[in-house]
Amino acid sequence: MPKLNQKLQRTGTSRAAELILEKVFQEVKRVAAPGAFFICSVPVPERNKLQNTIRGTLYSEKELEDICQKNGIIFECIPVENGALLYFKAISQ
Repeated sequence: MPKLNQKLQRTGTSRAAELILEKVFQEVKRVAAPGAFFICSVPVPERNKLQNTIRGTLYSEKELEDICQKNGIIFECIPVENGALLYFKAISQ
């Protein structure tokens, strides 16, 4: 964790964050400097074409974008196909 007067410039996570995603965005917003970005990959139901079992809370791409906006974060989808995973960049404002 940064010291109180420091801000993170970049951070990242993997699929494990989907269970607590909104809290993750809140914390990233709290510690991230404006313009810092957060790269994330999470499974989304609309990409689960093989109907694999995915445990945890699933958010649609639109819901993820809405969660970002609610927390003052810009959502940018990263155009990569990898099964049910959606890759995106969340940019602190």
